[in-house]
Amino acid sequence: MAKQKKTVTGRVLHDPVKDKLRPIFPLDLSKCRTIDDLVRAMGDTAYTGRQIGDAADVLEAMARDKDCFVVMTLSGALTVGKMGLVFCDLIESGVVNAIVSTGALMAHGLVEATGLSHFRYDPSKMDDRELFEAGYNRVYDSLEPETNLDHVEDVVDGILEEWDADEIVCSWKLHRKIGEYLHKGFPGRGIL
Repeated sequence: MAKQKKTVTGRVLHDPVKDKLRPIFPLDLSKCRTIDDLVRAMGDTAYTGRQIGDAADVLEAMARDKDCFVVMTLSGALTVGKMGLVFCDLIESGVVNAIVSTGALMAHGLVEATGLSHFRYDPSKMDDRELFEAGYNRVYDSLEPETNLDHVEDVVDGILEEWDADEIVCSWKLHRKIGEYLHKGFPGRGIL
């Protein structure tokens, strides 16, 4: 074995090819014809682009593995951000088998499922104090009218009023009842 030459700092510089490091490449949009091409090419870049490509590989591996039980964890304002139908697609296609979520995400999904809307926030029209006084809750760049939350409270109150007093209330049972309520009275799809 040849003696390795040290630098003035005392380091022995390695050859990245011999160390089997994986190179990264510029994102060349001229070679991307599909979303799949784009996402796979992003996997050969750096930073968040690489994370998107790596995540797509993991998602594909989970979806192809029929023995893999996939639990999706959700938090943040994803239903206010209008991502609820994406979750529906993942569930209905069998990619996702179970969800663990924050209550707020489900509450905003309930707002959407009952036909109510969230709205764009325009900072040139109202500041946070004016929004509060007008009954609007700002969620990043979107607005949730307080009346939406009042409506959700009425829906849940109605479901709980019909609850068998001997039956234990837990989150999955409550969400199932809400889903049944929505299925009977509201056409369309939603996270619940």
